[in-house]
Amino acid sequence: MYQLIGGTKALLGGYATLAAFIAVAFALRAPHAAPAAWYEAADWYDAAARGASIAAFLLWLFGQTALFPIICRVWPIGLVIPDIDGPWSGKTSSNWPRIQTRGSVDPNTSMELPLQDVPVEVRIKARLLNVIVTLVSENRYSESETLCVRMRRDHETGSDQIVYVYKNRTRNPKPTDEQFHMGGGCLDIVRHRRTIELLGVYWTNRNWQRGINTAGTITLKKKAIKPHSWYGDRRPPL
Repeated sequence: MYQLIGGTKALLGGYATLAAFIAVAFALRAPHAAPAAWYEAADWYDAAARGASIAAFLLWLFGQTALFPIICRVWPIGLVIPDIDGPWSGKTSSNWPRIQTRGSVDPNTSMELPLQDVPVEVRIKARLLNVIVTLVSENRYSESETLCVRMRRDHETGSDQIVYVYKNRTRNPKPTDEQFHMGGGCLDIVRHRRTIELLGVYWTNRNWQRGINTAGTITLKKKAIKPHSWYGDRRPPL
């Protein structure tokens, strides 16, 4: 998620600033025989070590634990970092029916066939330094886990996006299917007053040797989260 606040440089800059602030606070509060002793190298080294350690702990506590999604629900932080952590439900719409009839019907007729909708459940674990996405189809035919996830902000539209690569496993594949395949997707984070939607496209290399690899759209919805008491009259930007 750190990509949404400026990337690696901004993250390291924020960490360095926090560590420096804590180090200076320790140095100025340390007992000294004379004001000149403030500038002794040993004192500053000790303060710097404490500052770096405490800043790292705070980064882990608020960025890599369950506190992070709670913080993202607080206004105005949610305006910058959306709360995508938790369970999602929705569907994928695949072009498989059109591929399946290819060659057996008129191409124009094939393109008029509706996409195949499959209900899916998604679990997203979002932290400051990493995002993990796990997808399971409702019929339990297959399940997917992400290998690489990157958050990005579209500078033209201002919308936030999730770009990911995943690996799918099918425990008992059909004769025309594969046990493992790779895929990717790009989802736009669409915010409403009380909910968040993920809308986008996905594609796979499923049976690419036979030219029948699939693609389609994916739609996911997250239920509204009850505001915490410290919101007051304000509401999270969901």
